[in-house]
Amino acid sequence: MNYEAERNHYHGMLSETESGEYKLTILSELNGEKINGKFSFQR
Repeated sequence: MNYEAERNHYHGMLSETESGEYKLTILSELNGEKINGKFSFQR
């Protein structure tokens, strides 16, 4: 994943040709509260 200092966030790109199951976990803190998000999808 790449970090963009200007925008203060990370981002990543998925290949258009790679198929399969992708699992994504987002761990963040918002107003002092820890937030965990988990997603999965098929491509």
